[in-house]
Order: sequence, then structure tokens, then C-alpha cells
Amino acid sequence: MPARNIVLHSWNKRKQFHASGELMLLEQSCPWKGHIYGIEKEEKKKGLLKFVFFVDDRKMYRIQAVSVSADSFDNRVSIHKDYRGLRNDDLNKAAGITDGEFIHMAGFIGGAWSLESCIKIAEASLAQHEVDKKALGEKRKNEDSKQE
Repeated sequence: MPARNIVLHSWNKRKQFHASGELMLLEQSCPWKGHIYGIEKEEKKKGLLKFVFFVDDRKMYRIQAVSVSADSFDNRVSIHKDYRGLRNDDLNKAAGITDGEFIHMAGFIGGAWSLESCIKIAEASLAQHEVDKKALGEKRKNEDSKQE
């Protein structure tokens, strides 16, 4: 099955996978990044997808942040800042999971031995993103009021 069909199938099932529609499980490993942006554009849902999950060669579940665009290293939502650079027991303690393997220091990829743990990491990352976004909005509002 061509990669685009695999990605489109997973895209169409994303709300069954997670109610937010912002998380997607690739049921079969394939090059997915290039296809996401085109599918979102066609569906008029640009920027919706935040994290993709897949199984690697070791059978570990991976969580990967979706970048802002195909040619960007900036993530739409990065993995929670408190988890970045952590491995094994340190990650498990910080994230409240039992089978975490790693989170890259840059917050774009990580892994755990269960899908449930990866979902928990993603949900905490989405929640932290909302807190950070709200705080940034308040900061800008305060700066604007000082300029008046």
C-alpha cells in the first residue's frame, strides 16, 4: 500500500484513536511527514495534527511532534518541557508512566514501550502547550496595556 494511502487511512481514523483529533496512530510504518500537510490542506484542517505515533523496529512506540511545515524544525506542539532529555526511570517519574525509554532534548520525538504511555505524554504536552499559550497571551496583553 502506498504511503499516502496508509497516512490517509490513519488520518481518517484519528478521532476514533483520540477524541481530540490531534493525535494519530500510524498502523503501518511509512514515510508520513510529507503526506500530512497535503491531507490537512485538502481537508481544510491545516495545523490540526500535533503528534503521530508509530512502532519502531524494536517494537517500541514512538511519539513524534508534527512540525509547523514540511521545511520547518519548529513543532506545532513540542513534547512537555519537563520530560525533555530524560530517559528510563527519570522519564517515568516525571511523566507518571512505567515504561518510558527517552524524550529527545529538543522535544520532537520520544518513545515508550506502550502506546498508553505515549498518549499520556502527548496529552500532558498538549495541556502544557495550552498553559504556555495562555501565559503568553496574558504577557502580551499586559505589555500592550503598558504601551497605551
